Amino acid sequence: FCEVASLHGVFDELVEDVLELVRELDEDPVEICLATLEKWRALFIVRTGPLSLDGEQGLLCELLVLLDLVRMEPGIALNGWDGPAGASRDFNNGTHAIEVKSTRTLDGTTVRVSNMEQLDPTGLESLGLVVVHLRSARMGITVQSVAAQILGKGVDRRGFLGRLERTGYLYGETP
Repeated sequence: FCEVASLHGVFDELVEDVLELVRELDEDPVEICLATLEKWRALFIVRTGPLSLDGEQGLLCELLVLLDLVRMEPGIALNGWDGPAGASRDFNNGTHAIEVKSTRTLDGTTVRVSNMEQLDPTGLESLGLVVVHLRSARMGITVQSVAAQILGKGVDRRGFLGRLERTGYLYGETP
């Protein structure tokens, strides 16, 4: 039982992770539980705090693109999502890559590029730049709601949540 109300969703994910591994693996359930708890404990130790507004908006934009890609090819899309690993481009399948940028400006013609490698197509058949225009809305979409949609499309749950956690976002955590 989790006594911290804001972490109920995260705790539910931990329990799901343990149960899924117990069903899949032919190992001692106690050992599986301990190993999974250790993995999650390490996640919380490494965490530096909540995402900044820019970080959350960048993640939201990547997830919106991922959702579109998952609708076409769930397994391939998730495997190509390299943004959480700190790669120079957000999506890359070896021959095609996508860099995702967000903008809150009214004209939306300017984006910030961290390094020139993000937009260098050398070694690729194609490199796309996706610019997502954002504006504040009281009842708008959230990282949580888009992540839930992605999970609902049948992607590998552990793979997706692991990548999501590497961004600094914990699925199920409420502010």
